[in-house]
Amino acid sequence: MNRIPFFSCLMASLFLLSSTLIYGQHSESMTEADIQSILSEVAAESEHEPGMSTIHFGERWILILTNEELNRLRILTPIQERATIGAEEMERMLVANFSTALDAKYSFYDQYVVSTYSHPLGSLSEEQLVDALEQVVMLARTFGTTYSSAVIADAEASLNKP
Repeated sequence: MNRIPFFSCLMASLFLLSSTLIYGQHSESMTEADIQSILSEVAAESEHEPGMSTIHFGERWILILTNEELNRLRILTPIQERATIGAEEMERMLVANFSTALDAKYSFYDQYVVSTYSHPLGSLSEEQLVDALEQVVMLARTFGTTYSSAVIADAEASLNKP
């Protein structure tokens, strides 16, 4: 009996089982209607139409795009016009995307620098959605200073210590 295929199948099965236990398997996928309901609860103001919501959250206007067919959620808020940033700010954005920007990231959308977050819609939890909104707002607020999506005051210093 050749044991390699048996062990390969066993290892694959164990990997899938452990992934399910570690990352969780949602019995129900988050829907656009679920997103809209949550946003209406947490936002000062909200407007919804199919595939798109606009909310006022943390003193910022935020755009939330959903696509159930592609299983995607994207959150973004504009920071400033792209043409107004220099090379130093561009470099700081790229470094932050690796170090101090947690799940939210800096990007360009149209002619703007934006703070953005992307996630599979189906595996998103309510807690992750609220955390994502907070990170997007914090990353926009700290543009030009700490470039951090963390809530702690000096996230950049704590992450860059040797």
